[in-house]
Amino acid sequence: MRSQSEFSIINQICRALQRRVDCMEDDAILCYAVSDRLRPIFMSAGTSVLGMLPLAILPGKGAELYQGLGIALTGGLALSTLLTPTVIPALIGLLKDFQPRKSIKEQELQHPESRERSSV
Repeated sequence: MRSQSEFSIINQICRALQRRVDCMEDDAILCYAVSDRLRPIFMSAGTSVLGMLPLAILPGKGAELYQGLGIALTGGLALSTLLTPTVIPALIGLLKDFQPRKSIKEQELQHPESRERSSV
């Protein structure tokens, strides 16, 4: 379930970067894509963390066997939920800076219809 949230945020960022929404800068596109996916990520992870919390906290017979597992699962999920909207976009932005930029002529060769519209 964790990987679905990460892949959807990556897909959202890649689609926004490909479309260049409203001629926005890359950093603004990253912020927009993350803010669009932030609520679903926190909602799904929050329900999972709250569901596993009794396993980590509540005492009882045999609880000492599962308490360590509950703590590890709850902590790992909470940490990955906090890191997903911060580290993933930062890495994408960093890797985007290393990507070679296309010249204007290369862009015109790929999209000749944009040149025709500008000349009209």
